[in-house]
Amino acid sequence: MFRLDRLSLVLASDHQLPPAAAIHAHLVRAHADTSSPCHPLAPQQRHPPPLQAAPALLLVFLMPRPRAALLLVFLMPRLPVSPDHFSLPFALNAAASLQLLKLGASLHALAFRIALHPGCLPVANALVDLYAKCNDLPAAHATLDDIAVPDAVSFNSLLCAHARLASVPDAESLFAVMPSRTQVSWNAMVVVYVNASDFTSARRLFDQMPTRDSTSWSVLIAWYCA
Repeated sequence: MFRLDRLSLVLASDHQLPPAAAIHAHLVRAHADTSSPCHPLAPQQRHPPPLQAAPALLLVFLMPRPRAALLLVFLMPRLPVSPDHFSLPFALNAAASLQLLKLGASLHALAFRIALHPGCLPVANALVDLYAKCNDLPAAHATLDDIAVPDAVSFNSLLCAHARLASVPDAESLFAVMPSRTQVSWNAMVVVYVNASDFTSARRLFDQMPTRDSTSWSVLIAWYCA
């Protein structure tokens, strides 16, 4: 059985992330069977899981070391601790930052198996972000469509991908149907037009912004200086 100190040593070491195929197989074995002690439909264990701090550790290790975050998800069923609504989004963010689309798709399947998608908004938003950052825009759009009540975060992840790719028609369509818009939304649309070399539209939208931050100004200044 893994102890907290042993797990910390593993994550602090230079262990390489197992191949995506190996992690996928491990996730299937660990979570497809409801008899597994880490499955949410499994009978109540006689003793509580020995490492309740695993999701918190995942958060700590994610930002500087996304590979360590994914390694912790790989180890969770052995602890035994199952990924939940807190830890799975961070695992998806780690996969997105490393451009591990196939591994992210495996985590998507896991979210279905443990009933965290599409009903859990943080997980759904992380999935949209994963596919958007990996440039699988059809999958990102399909995941967004699966969310019953998407929020601004849901739309912004996809909008930023369209901004990066200068996909003007798709970005305009998405921007038009957003239920609410944040500063990120407005800035992303300005970037869409700038990347598409449509400075007239970029300036028009800039003038229509309800508020402007340093990013808003920086995008236009960078265009003038180009």
